[in-house]
Amino acid sequence: MKGTTFSSLNSTFRNTTLEDEQWQEGDVLQALLNDCIAMMQITMNSLFQNQANEMAGLKNQHHPEAQRWGSNPGSVRINGMRVPMDIPRIRNKENKIVSNIPLYQEIRRQQEAEIQTHILDAILKGLSCRDYDSVLGAVNEHFGLSASSVSRKAKEAASQALKNFQERDLSRYDFVGLLIDGKYLAKQQMVIALGVTIEGYKIPIGLIQTTTENHKAIKALLQDLIGRGFGFTEGILCVIDGAKGLFKAVSEVFGEYCLIQRCRWHKRENILAYLNEEDRAYYKTLLDNAYREPNYELAKAKLLDVEVGLRKLNPSAANSLLEGLEQTLTLHRIGMNILFAKHFGTTNAIENVNSLLGKQLRNVKNWQDGDHRLRWTASALLKIEQKLRRLSQFEHLHKLRDAIKNELNLQS
Repeated sequence: MKGTTFSSLNSTFRNTTLEDEQWQEGDVLQALLNDCIAMMQITMNSLFQNQANEMAGLKNQHHPEAQRWGSNPGSVRINGMRVPMDIPRIRNKENKIVSNIPLYQEIRRQQEAEIQTHILDAILKGLSCRDYDSVLGAVNEHFGLSASSVSRKAKEAASQALKNFQERDLSRYDFVGLLIDGKYLAKQQMVIALGVTIEGYKIPIGLIQTTTENHKAIKALLQDLIGRGFGFTEGILCVIDGAKGLFKAVSEVFGEYCLIQRCRWHKRENILAYLNEEDRAYYKTLLDNAYREPNYELAKAKLLDVEVGLRKLNPSAANSLLEGLEQTLTLHRIGMNILFAKHFGTTNAIENVNSLLGKQLRNVKNWQDGDHRLRWTASALLKIEQKLRRLSQFEHLHKLRDAIKNELNLQS
């Protein structure tokens, strides 16, 4: 049995369960199930004893480094069921420390992690307060955990997820784009940074809790990214909405290594907000047509024509169009609008993350103080990351990098 793992034994057990039509009688299946569990119990106990023999020799046999020190009652989970086991204890002769055999400790560690993940997944997948008691009952039946233990383990899992998120080494990624946006959770703003690698992968890399998208908070977020290895000296395209705090923070932290693309969707909505219902559809079409124009000069000319019409209709709307106009045309100016308007012309990529985040956390009704929001947001982001699609134009991202470097006069 040497080299046999708990996972392989558990897999064997699952494959042994018969579901053919000839074995559908409940009593027969139950008998087979009991036999399988008994076999697994014998096998696991045998593995425990074998390791104890390797560490301290056979019972009543002298061993120079360790000695047997009785056993403790324990249990392991096999296919969701708690199965009692006798766990040998070993006493180290040098330091006098008595402990359970390492195999049992490793199995318990793995199962503890599985339980935490199971509970966290259940909550993130939409566990409502109404269902909480029934889920606690199921967890208690299979894992032997009380309601307070479930809550504690869920918190531990979420805390570990936050730690993993905040300490992730970013130096192993080659980023070409960075999108930043905020989402409100119970009157608190969670600002999220989404990195885009040169291979086209979207990765949530930063998270802070703040009241607004203010300059100091965003600057601290960006500095933390750099501290964890976020590389930007090859040039980075930052996509943001019109928040002044975001613009100031990005400009100060990345300086001459950054190009800023203002979100055209936010710009359009800001302009239209000044107009009455009758005029909105008309100017929406004009603005969309202007931004679809691939040529920089023609796109800018069309936007300036729109500004003339808006000036007569509503000066505030015209002023909104002119504010940050050049930054909405960054992709046009560097010749990348045709390839990457879908991905970098707006903040849609990170808005999609925020939408998924809302679905993941929709059933959290009682946000507590401290790092509660951070813990659950980080946990949800790590789950969401696994579902994010690769950019459809990823094979052309090297062209985007070259265009950024050329615009910023960065040496190759």
